[in-house]
Amino acid sequence: MASALASEQAERHEVEVAYSRRAETPVSVRDSFSSGVRLVQLQMSAPKDWMGALWRLRQRVDSNATDVVILHSSLAGFLGRLALLGLRRPVAIVYIPHCISFMRRDVGAFKRWVFVALERIACVTPSTYVACSESEQARIRSWLPGVKCWLVENAVHLDPDWRLQKQTASGAKPGRMVISVGQLRAQKNPAMFAKIASAVSRTHPDVKFRWIGDGDLELRQRLGDAGVDVVGWLPKAEVLGELRGASVYVSTSQWEGMPVSLIEAIAAGLPLLVSNCDGNVDVVRHGESGFVFDNVDEAVRYLTLLLDDASISKAFVANAWDGLGARFSFDGYAMKMEALLQAVVARPTSANRSLG
Repeated sequence: MASALASEQAERHEVEVAYSRRAETPVSVRDSFSSGVRLVQLQMSAPKDWMGALWRLRQRVDSNATDVVILHSSLAGFLGRLALLGLRRPVAIVYIPHCISFMRRDVGAFKRWVFVALERIACVTPSTYVACSESEQARIRSWLPGVKCWLVENAVHLDPDWRLQKQTASGAKPGRMVISVGQLRAQKNPAMFAKIASAVSRTHPDVKFRWIGDGDLELRQRLGDAGVDVVGWLPKAEVLGELRGASVYVSTSQWEGMPVSLIEAIAAGLPLLVSNCDGNVDVVRHGESGFVFDNVDEAVRYLTLLLDDASISKAFVANAWDGLGARFSFDGYAMKMEALLQAVVARPTSANRSLG
């Protein structure tokens, strides 16, 4: 979402992206952005890097006469707002958490309260929050009363012929492939995906399971032991090709903001089977555009239905496609973000400078 937004904004504004490299960062970051986006690396992946990076960020915002700073993710949102506290000239700050930290379900209540406290501390620097789903917006408003919070749902670049493809979308495909996409970490809950794969394989040995993504080695091994083909990270075009060749998309996430992978699966004509968590339930209407499950047994039962009854899959695909272009097209997302920028920037002009 960050690269797509910055690349689109560069068509009308001067855009610079400050980024920090992590283990999963692509080798060539440049390939993720259009040529109109300037890139600058400010290493912030370890606490020892923070002070220097924050000082350099503050200097860049001042020297570039930046009008708006867009902060992506909870860590960038916290550090960025500290870096920009008390600037001598007005700078609009837009903060997009992409699933705010206190939505996590792999930590206890005390740690979630710590996350909330850190957010409230960072609010000393005025900013506008942007939630990527109604669930996230509700959480932000509940835990941070009084903050300005816009709703701009995530979106994808749709194939120009997607409306024509809708006429031939038929749900489950002959290959009987169940697929999921995401990093191997607690949030995505690949351990549950492994349990589902093991259970379904006992009654449907012809069904194959595939996970696109990488991360924790122990979780990768667990998927492999369950017969799941873990293919690692693939270029976006190849991911979309894998989705089009699959039969069902399954999300086992414990929490989400607004999962782009689900939107891409809808565009690829896949029926959806998703866990009952924030973000997932903002995309899928249970029994209408997919199934929502609470545990492994429910997931196995619903997945078996989707694999064995093509009429259910076809109905879900058709229902999910209704409104796809209006709700999840990137053109609509870009228009909403542009309206937001014009609303928050102190002196809107055609040559606004933004730093993401």
